[in-house]
Amino acid sequence: SSTASIVIFTVMFSSSKWMIPVEVGAAMIIGANIGTTLTGILAAQGARSQAKRAAFSHLLFNLIGAIICIIFFKKIMSIVDITCKNFLGFEHSISANNSKLRGLITPWAMAVFHTYFNLFSAILFVIFIAPIEKLLVFWLPTKDSDKDLSELLLSKHVIETPEIALIEAEKILLNLCTSSKDMFNALSKMILQGDIEDIDKLYLIIKKAKDKNDRVSRELSAFLKELTLSNASKSSNEKILSFQNMIREIHNINRIMLRASLSTQTKEELYVEFKGSIQKSLKKMSKLVDEAFDITIINIQLNPKEVDMRLITENEERINEERDKLRIKHLERLEKNKDELEISLLLRSMYSSFEKIADHIYSINETIIESR
Repeated sequence: SSTASIVIFTVMFSSSKWMIPVEVGAAMIIGANIGTTLTGILAAQGARSQAKRAAFSHLLFNLIGAIICIIFFKKIMSIVDITCKNFLGFEHSISANNSKLRGLITPWAMAVFHTYFNLFSAILFVIFIAPIEKLLVFWLPTKDSDKDLSELLLSKHVIETPEIALIEAEKILLNLCTSSKDMFNALSKMILQGDIEDIDKLYLIIKKAKDKNDRVSRELSAFLKELTLSNASKSSNEKILSFQNMIREIHNINRIMLRASLSTQTKEELYVEFKGSIQKSLKKMSKLVDEAFDITIINIQLNPKEVDMRLITENEERINEERDKLRIKHLERLEKNKDELEISLLLRSMYSSFEKIADHIYSINETIIESR
């Protein structure tokens, strides 16, 4: 423990029997601050990537302070001397020859040095927090086994602080929405690319993602239900309710996508490849739904008061326009060739799925607005 070490050093420095120069004591403080991080690093071994990153960020925090203090050691000691004289009322220098006088000022000088050490470390850490985060993520990447609810939710004691718990729950909700977007991209490839060989692979990706999202949704819903039984404020309970509504909408989106991917396997059996204006409209509709996901992911992270429904409303209107075009083409195709009933129904299933997904995405944004 750096605190225990510094207390021992301070007692030693203030004793005439164990008198050590302030500069040596400062060096010991630097070492003690680095040494104390080893406990966290050892404790994080075998833990998930988030815990390891937290432990190593503590080490980097103290290493940054140590490097700066070593480089500018003399200047910092001069600042410590000036602080002791001008703000603490000492009339003599920290390097006074008189051992009795030096014994009086040394404990204060060590406290001041330690304060500056942490202050400089904090300032530099905040300035370089973005590259430090990238370094830690690169150095300690998230494993597949870590990418689940247990990495984002803390232990049961989080229930006692609903505000912190809701921040963690929002991260999971954001991950669910991002995962649904990835599922939709896989579904779009199934429908639009016409690559028969990849259809089964894409279906398995969608099925696996849905199973995982369903599990996370159940765990998150149970967590939020437990949170409502805690001492959550009225505003927190309203946010919990909006989160639960959004989870239901995301679940409905995933269910529609799985059903659509099953229908799309008929495309493989019929060797169907939509071309021309139909392909163009389907691609445009797919792009609009993808944009709706992007808008929603941004809105989830915003303060509800900052959310503007105009973007998602315009997006919804454009999706409905493309749906109407495809509906007309579907009917025209059916009238021209009644033998293509199964293909026409497949086309209707595709654009209807896109429309329903967009409707549920719109409902998520309405829920965000209502949480105001």
